[in-house]
Amino acid sequence: MKKRQLFVWFAVIVLVIMFGIVINYYNKSAEALVIILGRRANANAFGGAYYREVNAHIKEAYSRNGYIRIVINDGNPRDIGRRFSSFVTDYDAFDKEREIEKFSAEVLDVVKDSTICAIVPENDLLQAIVVARRLFNELEDDSKHDKMWIRNRKIIIIDNGIVTIGALNFSSQNIDNVKLNSSIDNFDFSGSEEQIEEFASEIAGALEKSRSLPNLKDISVVFIGLGDVAKPQKELSTHIREKGLKILWKTILYKCGVPNNKIDIKDYQGSGIPNLGFPPVRPIEFLEKVWEISSEQVNFDFGRCDYKNPGEAEANLRRFADTVTRYISNKSDIKIYVVGLESKDDDREYTATLSECRARTVMETLTNFDVPRDKMEVFGLAVYLPEPWRENDRPNNVFDPEIGKRNRKVMLIPSDIRNEIFLQAVLTTRDKLYGKK
Repeated sequence: MKKRQLFVWFAVIVLVIMFGIVINYYNKSAEALVIILGRRANANAFGGAYYREVNAHIKEAYSRNGYIRIVINDGNPRDIGRRFSSFVTDYDAFDKEREIEKFSAEVLDVVKDSTICAIVPENDLLQAIVVARRLFNELEDDSKHDKMWIRNRKIIIIDNGIVTIGALNFSSQNIDNVKLNSSIDNFDFSGSEEQIEEFASEIAGALEKSRSLPNLKDISVVFIGLGDVAKPQKELSTHIREKGLKILWKTILYKCGVPNNKIDIKDYQGSGIPNLGFPPVRPIEFLEKVWEISSEQVNFDFGRCDYKNPGEAEANLRRFADTVTRYISNKSDIKIYVVGLESKDDDREYTATLSECRARTVMETLTNFDVPRDKMEVFGLAVYLPEPWRENDRPNNVFDPEIGKRNRKVMLIPSDIRNEIFLQAVLTTRDKLYGKK
């Protein structure tokens, strides 16, 4: 009997010790959280569902002894320099809840602060993720100093995922100088799921080959706001936002080592962030394969067809020429419509003369860069291309110079564009202005 009692007591003591070890294990464990903020001129607004989602993750991190850092995503992604950490194990239940609310509000105030925003124009989300990965090393050091150890690692990306520079570049044929059979610039994001998956795998493989991908093994990623945009970026279709971009980023994150069950891309859509003076980001065209040459890129003299700065205009148009040449290669029946547009500065009657002349100047430059002349057709639509493809630059019958500047452009439209409604609007307007039937 005594032996049995001794065994029981021994077992109880062992269980108590193990329980104490487990409790100490959890009390000394922590969660590292890095939040990537996309605060640019066409980023998504932070509010509503976004706010609740991020708030829940911050509270969860805090309740687990959280270490939190914040990265701003712009052309030079960086840590904002604020460190947040928490130890809540010594509070009673009421104090703990109160401290969690206080801590969460402190972090969210920084997240919502419109003065903490992008500094450098453009953005580079992939590099922002690289910066976030480096911060986990610093958070590991912080936790060791506090005699804690990090058990969970999480990145929250609050960004629309539409990048313009860096290794993953939606405005260029190049992906860190790795040549692809296809490229972002000539890939149709509105294609089938199978086509998008094949393309995404190719892109992710090229990024891996160029050593542009960080190691995100054992890190979970939450993506909030993917595909949500504001002007000047055009709104994306549901298919492109929920299939195209989602498949691309999920494939890239998986290639970084994040298991599929640790990639959480939210499906709801927010609204665009208001213009708070944030740095500009070039709009990226996903809806249709149309290349838009802005007034800043060619800078015509007022009321004329001549470039103010020919060298700068030709340098910009050379990039368009390279893109168009690659796009039309091996397509015998394709035609590129070179279409000029104007701003509606006043109520006078407009003709296609000036817009056509500017489009013809662009065409001549493209021809000099080896775009075949017989593949191009030139015409001007002045101010008559209907909305939503041309913005109303006279709201309340008063000219808005910012919108007007966006309307002064030349478009390069391939005849095999999938958006037949848009192409029909362009050609119908052309026929009306030029008297064709």
